[in-house]
Amino acid sequence: MHESKKGKKKGKRGPFCAPGKHNPDASHDAEHCWQLHPELRPSPPSRNGNSATATPTTQLVEVNDGHESEVSLFLSEAASKPIVLDSGATHHLINNPEVFLPEAESKIKISTGGHSNFLNATAVGTATLVNHLGKCFVLENALGND
Repeated sequence: MHESKKGKKKGKRGPFCAPGKHNPDASHDAEHCWQLHPELRPSPPSRNGNSATATPTTQLVEVNDGHESEVSLFLSEAASKPIVLDSGATHHLINNPEVFLPEAESKIKISTGGHSNFLNATAVGTATLVNHLGKCFVLENALGND
């Protein structure tokens, strides 16, 4: 049986990539390695807490590597509230009232995966996300909170 080391951590942190060299034991592949492709690294936030760029950026990543499961991930980042949509998630919680239209009340607790940490959803509704090109993505039955 073959066991993959990809994504496994040694100790509390790492494994790390060295400057100019990708570590195959890292949790990412060489194509997404910031040491090999520094242009892929996001800009750090400025000292006042705002993002280095005021224009929101959006990225859609889809992976189908021949295995049974496929993964889609939609990332949208603005200066104040980034949005991450995981196609494998059972619920999507939207914390931005500007993009969320509540349709019904809710009292759903969502586990964050961290011991007994939960987020509380107070409404069910529709979220309309717009990327930097003006394309809309409508997410129905999304959860919202205050």
